[in-house]
Amino acid sequence: MSELSVLIAGDLSELHSLVTDVLRQRWTELYGITPAPRISRDLLVRGVAYRIQEEMHGGLGKARPRQLQRLFEVLRDSGTVPVRQGLSFKMGTKLIRQWKGRVHEVVIAGDGYQWSGR
Repeated sequence: MSELSVLIAGDLSELHSLVTDVLRQRWTELYGITPAPRISRDLLVRGVAYRIQEEMHGGLGKARPRQLQRLFEVLRDSGTVPVRQGLSFKMGTKLIRQWKGRVHEVVIAGDGYQWSGR
């Protein structure tokens, strides 16, 4: 786990122990606006956690908000949103994830997947 990940995990784990007034202050610092008076404590924790992660890892890409807007318009106009049939990856794409302290790498092959060389 990188030092940055430890910092984020530590920061996020401490959010649940903060009093509501401190969470509201942190929200104001992160978003630049005061949270609504009746916002739940759970939503304060989630909103602050999201913004911390967004600042550390980056937010949505430029295309994503436009895609969400198009989906909203389709939903508003038709009442449904078409479901995509999963992701398609090009041959040679590497999918890398860290889980339980171990890095796992999957490579998209022509006839399937390769994981741990198999």
